[in-house]
Amino acid sequence: MVAVVFVPALDMLLAIIRRTRAGLSPFSPDKMHLHHRLLEIGHSHRRVVLLIYLWVGIVALGAASTIFFDPRHTAAVMAAAIVIAVVVTLIPLLRRRDHPADDATSEVYDKK
Repeated sequence: MVAVVFVPALDMLLAIIRRTRAGLSPFSPDKMHLHHRLLEIGHSHRRVVLLIYLWVGIVALGAASTIFFDPRHTAAVMAAAIVIAVVVTLIPLLRRRDHPADDATSEVYDKK
């Protein structure tokens, strides 16, 4: 059960730390939560939800699978799953880096 809430709890803990270090109330709103950051790099709302589900699933299945399988095998599968999840998470940034002319074009249209 703890593994399922790990990602949202970590996001909340980081928000509290970030806000208190900035001298703000831990309850003050900001746009630095995980879902805001994923939206900012170019994911859609739907894809953000699916990515958060993916990361929660990796953590939860990794924690649960150590009960049933050899931890070395679990670690290997988890490492592969994490690499795949990182690539899927960073796809908008990778696309943007591959096509810098598209960003310049979109900036021209955004200014109108």
